[in-house]
Amino acid sequence: NNATIEVGREFFYLDFSLPFNTQNLLWQDLTNINIIPTHAFAATVKGGVDNNTLIFYGGRNLTNAENMALVYMFDTQSNSWHIPSISGVSYTKRRSLSAFIDVNKKMYLFGGYLIGSNVFVNDMLILDTVNLSWGIGSSLNAPIPRINYGAVLLPSQEIIYLGLDDQQIIIFGGKNENNISITDSLYTLNLSTFRWKIPNVSGKLPTSRFYHKANVIGKYMVISFGSDYNSDLENNILLLDISNNEEYKWTTVFDPLLPSSSLSPLPSPIPTIIQSIPVMIGIIIGSLFCGSLLTIGFFLLYKHRQGQNNAELRIPGDNMNNERI
Repeated sequence: NNATIEVGREFFYLDFSLPFNTQNLLWQDLTNINIIPTHAFAATVKGGVDNNTLIFYGGRNLTNAENMALVYMFDTQSNSWHIPSISGVSYTKRRSLSAFIDVNKKMYLFGGYLIGSNVFVNDMLILDTVNLSWGIGSSLNAPIPRINYGAVLLPSQEIIYLGLDDQQIIIFGGKNENNISITDSLYTLNLSTFRWKIPNVSGKLPTSRFYHKANVIGKYMVISFGSDYNSDLENNILLLDISNNEEYKWTTVFDPLLPSSSLSPLPSPIPTIIQSIPVMIGIIIGSLFCGSLLTIGFFLLYKHRQGQNNAELRIPGDNMNNERI
C-alpha cells in the first residue's frame, strides 16, 4: 500500500542459557560483523554439522533486490558470516515463509512469495545443512500457496502449520479488522479434544501484538518484538510460564532451570562408576591376595608330597653311603 518500511541492519542475540529479567535485557550486539544487506521477510534455522550454525534463507533486499545471496551462514562459535556453495538446483529466491529443521539437519522451506515474479507458491524446498545440497519435497496434497504462516515440526516428524506446545496449540496476539483486546489475545487448542479455550492466566497481562515471533524455550513461551505495543511501557520480550497447564503465568523473570517437581533424575552412570571404583579395587586386591595364598598353599603341598616320595634310599654295599637317589 505504498507504505514506507524502515529496516536496519542490526544483528544481536540474547543468551537464554542464563537467568535474566525482561526489565534489564542484556543484548549482545554483533552488528559490526554483519555482512547481510538491509532486508526483510527472511527465514532462519539453527543447523549444520555441529548444530551451531545459523542458516539464513531468502528475504528481500529493500534497496536492491539482486544484491543479496540466496543463503548466508553464521558460525556461532567463531562469530563469522559466510556465503556457502550449495550443490543441486538453485531455486528462485522467495520471501515471507517459515523455515524449520529436522533431526537430520535438513531445512524445510514451504511456499512463500517468489521475488521478481510476484507469484505465491506451495512447493517444499529442502536444504541439507550438513552436506550443503538442495532437494525438493512432495507436493502431493500440499496446502494452497501462502505466505506469512507459522510452522513447527512434530515429534512424529510431521509438520503442522500453526504452533505447538506438547498437546496444546498456543496462540497469542495477531490482528484482524480491529485491534484484538488483551483478554482475547491468548487461546489454546487441545489436540486431543480439539477444543479451544481461553486459559487461566495470572500476572500482568501484556498488550496484544502482531508481527511478533514466538518460541518455546524451557518452560516458557517467549514472544519477541512485534508491532502495536508501546516499547516504552512494555518489554520487547514477553515471557509466559506454561509449566502449569492449570494456570499460565506472565512473568518478567527467566530461569533456565526446570521446576524441581518436573525433574525425575535417573541414576547417573558416571557417579555409579566412580562410587564403585573402591569396591572394584578391593575385589581385585582381594582376588589377587587369595590367589596368591592358594598358589603358595598348592606349592607347599606339592613340596610336601615330593618330600615324601623322594625320601632317602640307602643302597647296601655301596661305598657311596651318603648318596641319595
